[in-house]
Amino acid sequence: MPEPVGNLGALFGTRYQNREYADAGQTRIVPGAPLFQAGLEWRKERYRFTITVDNILNRTNFVYGAGTGGGAYPGPGRTVMARFTVGLH
Repeated sequence: MPEPVGNLGALFGTRYQNREYADAGQTRIVPGAPLFQAGLEWRKERYRFTITVDNILNRTNFVYGAGTGGGAYPGPGRTVMARFTVGLH
């Protein structure tokens, strides 16, 4: 009988970056946006490989309002990340 090649799992998530004021006078609003994430994870014994995609739809989002200047810090666009880990047991 062949040896199993490991377990494969799917990851799905969502979060909402809420709107907020972008100035001290609370007159400019930075819009909110729903952000979606998906990924795959492979596990075998003490090895794990994960690949994820954040902000799948590449939505414009803002980390937070900048305060007195009325600006805002933009959040990241679509981002792909991979991680390989080895357990010590």
